[in-house]
Amino acid sequence: PPPPPPPRGYAVATPATSCHITLTPDPSSSNNLQGVVWFDLQVGAKYGEGWATRHRYSQFLGLHDGARQAEVIVGTLDCEVLRTSDGSFPLTLPRFPGKSWTGRANGAWLEERRVGLDKWMRCVLKNTAEGLFSAADSDSEEFPPLVKLETLLLTFLEVPQNAERCRQQRIDEARQVLRATARSADEQGFSDSESDGLSDTDSDCSRVS
Repeated sequence: PPPPPPPRGYAVATPATSCHITLTPDPSSSNNLQGVVWFDLQVGAKYGEGWATRHRYSQFLGLHDGARQAEVIVGTLDCEVLRTSDGSFPLTLPRFPGKSWTGRANGAWLEERRVGLDKWMRCVLKNTAEGLFSAADSDSEEFPPLVKLETLLLTFLEVPQNAERCRQQRIDEARQVLRATARSADEQGFSDSESDGLSDTDSDCSRVS
């Protein structure tokens, strides 16, 4: 059977909490994957070390168009807004970088595109999470377009493939803390025995006698 749907806010907040886009490879490099430009997206996680995904511009554009089709992003391309709930005041988004250019795609132009994608992704991720949690806290009805955007983000950020690893990292970190605490307690107990002028053996003998 298919797995149950993730809880509200899962895609954008548990574990993904932030993102940062870098450009790879260097457009001035001769090893440019035959002219194909990829953008590395570093995803910050609430627990664990996070992970990286790699996308072409066309995939970012697909995410953008999917959000418009879901009617969670509306308005003209020059002035788009994110609807976080039905009837709420919409949030103006940074302009999504256009898909056409004049002349050759040089380093400066690609950097401008990277910055634009980074600003857009950060804003969408942050405000989608806040919108979902706000709805959960107020016990209001789910806003279907925002839930659709959450699903798009879940897939785009590759959360299902990495969530279990982050969960395991959190468990491992907790275990390490517990072990360190236990060792510290044992060492403290030994020090207390020494301060009484008794070794463990002397202490045991004195109790027997």
